[in-house]
Amino acid sequence: MTDFDGNIVDAPNPNNHDPNYYYFDIAKKLPIVCKLFEKPPKLCKCHTRYDIYKHICASYYGYRNEEDDVLECLEGPAEDAMR
Repeated sequence: MTDFDGNIVDAPNPNNHDPNYYYFDIAKKLPIVCKLFEKPPKLCKCHTRYDIYKHICASYYGYRNEEDDVLECLEGPAEDAMR
């Protein structure tokens, strides 16, 4: 950068890139330039066995099926027929 008299002045460069060069419009779509602007993909957290089983409750295994009378009404006559 220069001042009004034409003397070279150092200006702060916060992004540490060449201050005289910027990528515009079509240049941003070039494959090599696109790689410069790409961000690394976020890595997914691997699910452990604990994470998978954390949301499974007793009804998943069928322990609460006898609490409602629907199953009892259907199984009652079938059990009597088996005896």
